[in-house]
Amino acid sequence: MPRISRRAATLGLASLVAPAIVRPTSAAQPALTGQVVWPGDPLYDEGRRDFNSRFDRYPAGIVYCADTSDVLNALTWAQVEQVPIAVRSGGHSYEAYSALDDRLLIDLSGLAQVEVNHAAGTASIGPGVRLLDLYRALAAEGVAVAAGTCPGVGLGGLVL
Repeated sequence: MPRISRRAATLGLASLVAPAIVRPTSAAQPALTGQVVWPGDPLYDEGRRDFNSRFDRYPAGIVYCADTSDVLNALTWAQVEQVPIAVRSGGHSYEAYSALDDRLLIDLSGLAQVEVNHAAGTASIGPGVRLLDLYRALAAEGVAVAAGTCPGVGLGGLVL
């Protein structure tokens, strides 16, 4: 399995080649899990839109991940099917890197957990957490982090 850097995955520049036709997987191939949306599905048009409406992108499909196994399955499926990927954390990309044409869009917004370990002085924060939600969750725990002022930025994109 080729290694894909976080930056390459985020920018959708993974070294995978797009096939002429993207289709749902057959039973003999790795399966996509999570909520999978294809062009023509009712949720596709809303899901393909990015924060910056200047760009009009059409991903090959969208996978809304609920857990890390959904992410792994999407990456595996994309590699086997030779479909390039794009990764979206909060969908707040000025250049619309999180939704690119003809790529499998892996949406991490469902990975939005915030867990604070006071004893260790650490927090575990999912990549789908948006900044305002992070500030609120941390404030409820009596802790804070300085990370910016735009409330809609997803943490995954912020830290990369």
